[in-house]
Amino acid sequence: MENMSNIDVFENISPPETEIPNNKLTKKKGKFSLFFGENKYIIFAALISAALMIFAYMVYKFWPLGSNTILRMDLYHQYGPLFAELYERIVNFDSLLYSWCTGGGSSFTGNFLNYLSSPLGIIIMLIMGHENMPEAIAGMILVKNAIAAGSFAYFLKKSFNRNDISITGFGLLYAFCGWFMAYYWNIMWLDGMCILPIVILGIQYIIDGKKKPYIYCGALCLVMLTSYYMAYMICIIAVVYFIYHYFSKYEFGTINTKLDYELRRSEYNRLPFSAKAKLFYKNCLNSKFLTTGINFAFYSILAFLLAAIALIPVYFVLKTSSATGNNFPDEFKQYFNFFDFIANHLAGAEPTIRSSGEDVLPNVYTGILPLILAPLYFFSKKVTFKEKIATSILFAFCYFSFNLNYLNFIWHGFHFPNDLPYRWSFAYSFFLLFFAYKAFNSIDEYKPKQIGLVSAAVIFMAVLAEKITSKNVDNNVVLQTIVFAAVYAMILIALTQPKFFKSAMMALLVCSIITEIIIVDTDNFLITQAKEYYTEQYEDFVEMSDYVDEIEGENTFYREELSDLLTRMDASWYYYNGVSIFSSMAYESVSKLQRKLGMYGNDVNSYTYFPQTAVYNAMWGIKYIYDNDKRIHNDILYTELNSNDKITLYRFNYNLPVAYSVSPSLKDMWITTDTNPFNVQSNFFKYAIGVDDIFDRITPVVTDSTNLGDISESDLAAGSVAYNKTELGKYANLELTITPETSGNVYIYMSSSEIKSVTASIEAKTFNYDISTSYLLDLGHISTNEDAVLNIELPTEEANNGSFQLYCVVMDENDYIDCYEKIKDNGVFVVDSFDNGTHLGGYIDVAEDSMLFTSIPYDEGWKVKIDGEVLDKSKYHSVANSFLAFDISAGHHEIEFDYMPSGLILGAGITSITIILIALFLILKKKGIFGENSKIVNALTLTNFTPFEYLGQETDEASDESLIEGDIDESTDTDLIEDDVATVINEEDVVEDNNISDNITNDDNNENDEETVELEPEKETEPLKTDESSNINASEDENE
Repeated sequence: MENMSNIDVFENISPPETEIPNNKLTKKKGKFSLFFGENKYIIFAALISAALMIFAYMVYKFWPLGSNTILRMDLYHQYGPLFAELYERIVNFDSLLYSWCTGGGSSFTGNFLNYLSSPLGIIIMLIMGHENMPEAIAGMILVKNAIAAGSFAYFLKKSFNRNDISITGFGLLYAFCGWFMAYYWNIMWLDGMCILPIVILGIQYIIDGKKKPYIYCGALCLVMLTSYYMAYMICIIAVVYFIYHYFSKYEFGTINTKLDYELRRSEYNRLPFSAKAKLFYKNCLNSKFLTTGINFAFYSILAFLLAAIALIPVYFVLKTSSATGNNFPDEFKQYFNFFDFIANHLAGAEPTIRSSGEDVLPNVYTGILPLILAPLYFFSKKVTFKEKIATSILFAFCYFSFNLNYLNFIWHGFHFPNDLPYRWSFAYSFFLLFFAYKAFNSIDEYKPKQIGLVSAAVIFMAVLAEKITSKNVDNNVVLQTIVFAAVYAMILIALTQPKFFKSAMMALLVCSIITEIIIVDTDNFLITQAKEYYTEQYEDFVEMSDYVDEIEGENTFYREELSDLLTRMDASWYYYNGVSIFSSMAYESVSKLQRKLGMYGNDVNSYTYFPQTAVYNAMWGIKYIYDNDKRIHNDILYTELNSNDKITLYRFNYNLPVAYSVSPSLKDMWITTDTNPFNVQSNFFKYAIGVDDIFDRITPVVTDSTNLGDISESDLAAGSVAYNKTELGKYANLELTITPETSGNVYIYMSSSEIKSVTASIEAKTFNYDISTSYLLDLGHISTNEDAVLNIELPTEEANNGSFQLYCVVMDENDYIDCYEKIKDNGVFVVDSFDNGTHLGGYIDVAEDSMLFTSIPYDEGWKVKIDGEVLDKSKYHSVANSFLAFDISAGHHEIEFDYMPSGLILGAGITSITIILIALFLILKKKGIFGENSKIVNALTLTNFTPFEYLGQETDEASDESLIEGDIDESTDTDLIEDDVATVINEEDVVEDNNISDNITNDDNNENDEETVELEPEKETEPLKTDESSNINASEDENE
């Protein structure tokens, strides 16, 4: 005791002041150590997934180890350029609401919310900069993959109250599932994959009464803000999982607590209507299904209200785009058979990206381990029969959602995607891993024989799939499946044996998972696009663009284009005002018109500029051409201004401004349905200024052919030509000569489903054109003594007969200049204020009452002021369902155009009001006004309500009478019995909770006693009373 006393005295000596900073540092280290200790396996999941991504980048010689980038398909043509445009807008403080870069003008809000709104992506983009955008995007993919792994590991930790290395392995399986390997380059969807586990965890908390609804609400709101498209699918998943989770654990009539009263039927009938209504409301509040369902719905709606600033503007943008343009399917259709679906779970199954062709199967590969564990789940004795039935229904619903066209249509926003099918299959992988982990969590109850049989079944399925199923299964798939099924089977069997160290076996399991990802998944990346090709012209373009800026000065508006685009969104990549676009947010009506005007496009969401006619350039106000492919050959229409190694800068000499005066008949008479684009363009001039036939037709002449029958001259004159091979299955060739009757600029338009390319030769110049997608070709100025020769090849493998459309025209430049001068005389808009975003202002002198035609794509978000007065939108015209126009009187007018996305103000208002109300509620709750025992809450929940006050009885007496009276019917008796059982259960739960509470209290008291011994001399203290202990615990729970 004496020694102990000495130690106590020694330990109570105060440390010197100089060591206080060290104590603070120790506390910080302690907090960090505690955090790391609690979350180390989540952190491991994230770090290992990042390391695996870096390994894949190294294998494919990604920068800086090589010259390749991760850009591919839409990531190359859309997302990369759009992130570059976002970067320029942020650093230049330009508007995020409207973009003049794409499509001649479009809502940047739509593109931002569809592709770019991930906060993580924005941060990485700003750090890396414009020219390093390929590396920035690779960083986004890496970080989001790591977050997905950590997110799923966190979900497992909280759902199963388990914190070991197994959650790391399953997190990796989720992060590298088949959906990710197919769609990793769709960076805006990855946020949904990251957030889904938190959404599901929040639903569990709501149903299980853990009083943390903000987790669900916050996660759902975040996914709505970062990817509304994924949010739509996750909302469906949330509803499905809510139903599943509730009915797999609870009955429909499950009650939260036992009511403190019973009523006889005769007493109930005596109640007034108001009391009956209150009684019904009280009973509803006491129903677990209704209360949890209401909470779920309420916090879902709250998430929508918080995200309204994004969702409502997106709704209005989608109304004008192709993303919602399909009709509900008329006929029932299935996409695949069940065995093919199962086979696509095997290791190394080829990812599905296209919606056409053979074996369009969902990307459901999630590793071989879940294929063994998921069947074992259904043999678990710890899983109730009811839960197994619910799980079977859930998986059946997923299968039919993949396979039936009706459900597939609904899942994708009432729209059939053009490509990238089954975009929600990551949720299927989530469920598969979730139930597999349930089986793993009970691995001790399985016998080695069961694990061996299931593993053998997986191996047998792989062997069988190679023999009878799709091309997705080959020798490598079978071999990889066999090897990893055998490895996992041995590890799982070892985990059931007490003689093996479980921690070592689980570490071996994670190592096997990592090996599977390296061997199987690495091969599915496609990282082959060289960065040099993506960025090689950037500096040259900037040089020419700066030269144009010096010429034009500030506050001017003009459009410009490249003659040969590297991406479909070069205007975004180089940040200039162009007409090309490739975006799901593109105006569908404008896309259709552009195709009719001879643009390269798909009628849906894209159109790409190649050198066009003078009429088109004037219509869209294109003033400068950056010729990077030597395609400009007309010294009358174009003037060379400057050049460098890769680009020659031309000015189109007769361009028109963004708005000009035309005849009002244009809005009703312009015919845009003709399949001949030269007729559509000619009709524009005809009804705009009364000039007809700006183009003269040229009939080409056959000068040579190989292995072809005679070509009809009348077909050539009509523009629709049929051909037949004389020797079937062999190469064929056709040579046509074009000779204009008058000198001028010659254009051709060719379309064919069989012919893929055509070569045009003019004197010493030769041009190769890819016409797999038809578009208008500018052959330049050709004199009457010159010829243009077209060489059309029909490859051997193509059909032996077919047809093509070919229209050839010449435009006399002098005739065009006359039309140009006539439009100028009528009145053209002079821009004197422009903010590169939402404002455009200037003036016009109109010769006579007419219509002001603008090359601004029609959008309800535009507000027009004429001489300071706002023009009513009912007076707007949508010319060809594409261009904004309105009537204008003769004389001088000051005109302003201002843009505000439709729904943005409404959405911002809803979000702001919601935030204010939440803040007000939290303040009032802190002050006790909305506390659990507050008058408001008691009034809302009818805490003090008893039906006996309406019968003139006391509660206790009435209860006694109701139990004694013999006129209670059988249903009442049954209800009372059920309530008695529920009471017993509740009392048992209370006893158990009190025991736990006492244990916690005792532990806390012991800790407090130990601290007292260290700091003070020994003294006897009275133990805490039970009621005081309960109060302390209640207080601690409330604070938590």
